[in-house]
Amino acid sequence: MCSAELLVSFDRNWKQVRSKSFFCPFLHIYAPCDTLPYMYTFLLTSIPLMLIYASLTNSEYEWKAFVPPSLIGFVIAIIACFIKEFFIFYSHVATSNFFAHFAYLSARDSVIPVLVLGLVFMLISKDEWNYKAAAMCPLALSFFCVYIPYFVISGKECQALFLLFVKPVLFISLAFIASSLLRYEGIFKKSKNASLTVLATFLLLVDLVVPSFIETVWYYKVNAMAWIVSSAIYVAVAVVLAIVSRIQGKSE
Repeated sequence: MCSAELLVSFDRNWKQVRSKSFFCPFLHIYAPCDTLPYMYTFLLTSIPLMLIYASLTNSEYEWKAFVPPSLIGFVIAIIACFIKEFFIFYSHVATSNFFAHFAYLSARDSVIPVLVLGLVFMLISKDEWNYKAAAMCPLALSFFCVYIPYFVISGKECQALFLLFVKPVLFISLAFIASSLLRYEGIFKKSKNASLTVLATFLLLVDLVVPSFIETVWYYKVNAMAWIVSSAIYVAVAVVLAIVSRIQGKSE
């Protein structure tokens, strides 16, 4: 049997198994469309891999220090997805209103979850600000590694390459940028520089909506180059901030 026939056979068997929701209801919940399971590989593995990378390569704290925030993010994500699946039956329908869709995505994907997650962790943790800022990255990534795949795979556009490949990279970047900005916010607070503290807080809020804005631009097909270039710039900013933060962490 050639490779093409194997793929067709695998696809057919997968659909048969998935259709038996009594046998495995979660396959039905998480894979409602016809996308082959291996198409989700990057979506399902990229964020967890970056979570591991962020925890192991931190120059200030050992990886064990990030186990508690990672567990917190993971558990809260499971609870959030469980509540959405079984208790919240609202289904958003995108209209021609660009900003309404942007506001919905921002609130659902990042603003509300990250703010709630961050505030809960800040209140629970009694550690120094530098640790809280560093832990924000694994905290957010552990949350996103469950939360983002859930909404992508259970959505109507689950075959879209943007959602399968670009969206997870954007939310990985969001986590790294948020962690770096929190670090700078702490530095500015110590130096009692109110204007820079406000600026860092403002940029943190902007960071939370950038991925949703880029996704909205893609969804409404405003301009292909617009979301491609803005995605590249956003990821580049995340890389630069992560590198600078690591260098500063080693020098302190």
